[in-house]
Amino acid sequence: MFQKLVDIIFTRLPMEKMYSEKVRAQLRFLYPMQEENNVCRDYYKAKTALVMKILIPGMLLAVAIFYSEKSEPLLQPGNFISRAEAVSENREVMLRVKDTEGILEDVIFSYPVGEQRCTPEEIERKVTQFKGECAKLIQGENVSLEQVKAPLILRDSYEGYPMSFSWESNPYTLIDEDGNVNNGELSEKQYAELTVCMNYGETEYEYSFPVCVYPKDLTPARAWEKAIIQEVKKADEEQQYTGSVALPEVVEGKKIVYSEIKKTGAWYWFLFPVAAAILVFVAKDKDLIKLTDHRKRAMELKYPEFVSKFVLLLGAGMSVRGVLFKLSLDRSLGEELGQELQLLVRDIKNGISVKDALDRFGKRSQNPLYMKFSALLIQNIKKGTGDLFPMLEKEAGEAFLLRKNHAKQLGEEAGTKLLGPMMLQLVIVMAVIIVPAFLSFQL
Repeated sequence: MFQKLVDIIFTRLPMEKMYSEKVRAQLRFLYPMQEENNVCRDYYKAKTALVMKILIPGMLLAVAIFYSEKSEPLLQPGNFISRAEAVSENREVMLRVKDTEGILEDVIFSYPVGEQRCTPEEIERKVTQFKGECAKLIQGENVSLEQVKAPLILRDSYEGYPMSFSWESNPYTLIDEDGNVNNGELSEKQYAELTVCMNYGETEYEYSFPVCVYPKDLTPARAWEKAIIQEVKKADEEQQYTGSVALPEVVEGKKIVYSEIKKTGAWYWFLFPVAAAILVFVAKDKDLIKLTDHRKRAMELKYPEFVSKFVLLLGAGMSVRGVLFKLSLDRSLGEELGQELQLLVRDIKNGISVKDALDRFGKRSQNPLYMKFSALLIQNIKKGTGDLFPMLEKEAGEAFLLRKNHAKQLGEEAGTKLLGPMMLQLVIVMAVIIVPAFLSFQL
C-alpha cells in the first residue's frame, strides 16, 4: 500500500527537486554501473516509503488516543454538572470562574463531583481499627497535632492496615472529613476534637483526640477562591440526591460565570511519529555515508594487490591497455574495484582515449592512491618515457608497506573492540571469586 502511494507521489509531483547534491554524489560513487537518476529515484522512494510506514500509523494512533481521551463535558448549559451514576465512579471537573464585572481575577480550581448518592440502607461500609500511629499518619506537613495549619491526611484507608476509616470533627466546620483545615477566618487558635470511626467485620471502634488549629492569613485572591469552592461544595451537598448539580451564579454578591477546562495530553502523541519520521529520514542519509566509507575502504585495501598484479603483468610484456582489460576480469580484486575497472574498460571501448579514461577512473575512485596511480600512467602516455616500470615497482613497494600498516590498524581496532568483553569477563571472574569468599567470611 505504501509503495503504491509513493509511486503515485513520485509520478505526479516533481520530486527530483528534493534530491540532495551530496546524496547524488554518494549514490553515483556507490552504484557506478547504474544510471544516476534511476538510482536517486529508487533511493528516495525507498526512504519516503519507510517514513510513511512510521508516520501514517503513528498519526492514526495519535488521533485514536486523542479522541479516546475526548469525553463529553461535565459542565452543562445553565451551570449544571452531571453526576456519576455509579457509586464507584469518580468524576473531577476543572473549572474557571470569571467575575462578570471584571473586578476580581479568574479562579481556576479542580473540583471532585460527588456521585449520585444512594440511601444509607444501600451503602455497606467497612471500617477498621488503628490507634498507635494515628497522630504520625495524619499530621501531614504539620509539625504536630498541637499546631495544625496545613491540611491533615484523613483517608478512608492506610497502607499496612486492613481497614477503612471515617472521620468527624467537633466543631465540624473547622476540619472537614477530607482533612481540609478551615482556618482562614480564625483570629486565634482553636481546639477541635477529631474522631475516627473504625470497623473491622462487624466490630466498631471509636477513637477521639484533641487537635489545635492555628489561624492562617489569606490573601484576597485565596479568600475569593475559597469562597467560590465553599459555595460550590454547599450546592453539591444540598443537591446530593439529584442527577445534576446547579452551580451557584452569585458568590459574595458578585455574579460569576463558569467554563470547563479539559485536561488532555494527547497532542503529545502527534510529536512521536513526526520525530521518528524525521530521525529515519536523516538516519538513511547517515547509512549512505557509512556505505560510501565502506566502499572507499574496500578499494583502498585492494590497492596493494591491484598494483602488484599490474606490475607483474606489465613486466610480462603486456601493454597498459591489455593489463587494464585483463584486470577488469579479475574477481579477486573485489566487487568495488572490479566495477571501477569495468567502467574504465567500457570507456575505452566506447572510443574514449586511454588517458581520459584513466583520468575519469582516478576521479571516480575518490582515493588519492588511485589518483596517483592514474597520474603515473597518464604521464607515461603523454611523455612516452621508459621509466614507467621502475616507478610502478616503487609504487608497489609503498603499497605493500601500506598494506602492512592497514593490517596493523585493523588489529588494533579488533583489540579495542575486545577490550569491553574482556573487562566484563574480568568483573565476572572477580565476582565468582570474591562473593563466595565474602559469604564464607560472614558465616
